[in-house]
Amino acid sequence: GAPSGLHAARPSGQLLLASGLRMDCRSTCADRGALVKRPPFSSRPAGAAGPSRPRRTPQEQSRQPVRDVADGRHRAGRGQASVAMSTSGAAVAQGGRKLRRMEGSLFKYGGDGAHVAFQSGTPTKGLMVYIGGLTDGLLACQYVPPLAAALQALGWSLVQTLLRSSHSAYGSHSLQTDSEDLDELLPSLDLPERMPLVLMGHSTGCQNCVHYLRYGKHKARVGGIILQAPVSDREFRELDPQLPEQVQLAKELVDSGNASRLLPPHFEHVPITAHRFLSLAHARGEGDDLFSSDLSDAELKATLGHVHVPSLVLYSLLDEYVPDHVDKERLAQRLGKALSSNGSGKSSQATVCMIEGANHAADAPIAREALVSSVCDFVSNFGQSDVPERRRL
Repeated sequence: GAPSGLHAARPSGQLLLASGLRMDCRSTCADRGALVKRPPFSSRPAGAAGPSRPRRTPQEQSRQPVRDVADGRHRAGRGQASVAMSTSGAAVAQGGRKLRRMEGSLFKYGGDGAHVAFQSGTPTKGLMVYIGGLTDGLLACQYVPPLAAALQALGWSLVQTLLRSSHSAYGSHSLQTDSEDLDELLPSLDLPERMPLVLMGHSTGCQNCVHYLRYGKHKARVGGIILQAPVSDREFRELDPQLPEQVQLAKELVDSGNASRLLPPHFEHVPITAHRFLSLAHARGEGDDLFSSDLSDAELKATLGHVHVPSLVLYSLLDEYVPDHVDKERLAQRLGKALSSNGSGKSSQATVCMIEGANHAADAPIAREALVSSVCDFVSNFGQSDVPERRRL
């Protein structure tokens, strides 16, 4: 990989296909200046906790060059309360802060619980379901409002969903319960049979997309997936010297039949069961561990090769939740290759877009523009031939 702090020079404005071919994408990245040199610092402080994003001390926050949008959002009380908004993405002053506002419909789906979703726009050409990561809710990332506006201009609607695992509840749920919630959501969208449906995940939402295409009740309804910031919780948590001791205690609980027992509070900043902790911090090639760099090509194929629909991987080259020793470009290409490796004969080629200057949540304005434009290019290519035959829910 490139030395820490400097990224190897590469032609600007290119997407890397899983086949190893390069496709010019100056209209989506280069012209907007998103591909810039990596700044000479590591964006993650030494000893920071893993992708579950626990609260940091003031000293740790002062050492964090790239702001953790999730921590900042929860500290400022943003996100979930700002749901009465304009899809133009206009900033509105409120209490000295600028909040992005969206307009749409807030609705409940399925049975009781946290089954709530927010839909922007009326779909005439397609619909995208957006799934956030650990601790996320509505408005998981700053790019969501401009993404909704751009999709609406193309005749696509964006649906953000709350799952039972949203916010601080992920520790007592799993990818399986998330898929069960999506099973409840998709039939409620009432889409025409021939209208494309795409799942887009951020962070752990990427695992949700992949998991749903294997186990989801309505997986045949999904015409494509977008993975924004697919990262390995296990590899990041392995930077914590206390992890081996924590794993040992969690394994003892699971082995004694107490997988659903909550671990001591110091293990995580939210209540978490032994089972979910091991899924995030110890499992290899199963559970939440789908994107680790130390998985072999065969293991990646086993975890991702079932994806039978077109996919887009948006990989942030300044992702603060990817350890410095990981060659991000090589890993992104390996993920794309694994996503294109199914033997079903269906079109499943993965497109990989690596955005320099983008952190985990693509906070930088230039990175947000590149991300939104890349997503719009992806959905614009959907036609009738991309719609699975089995569409009725």
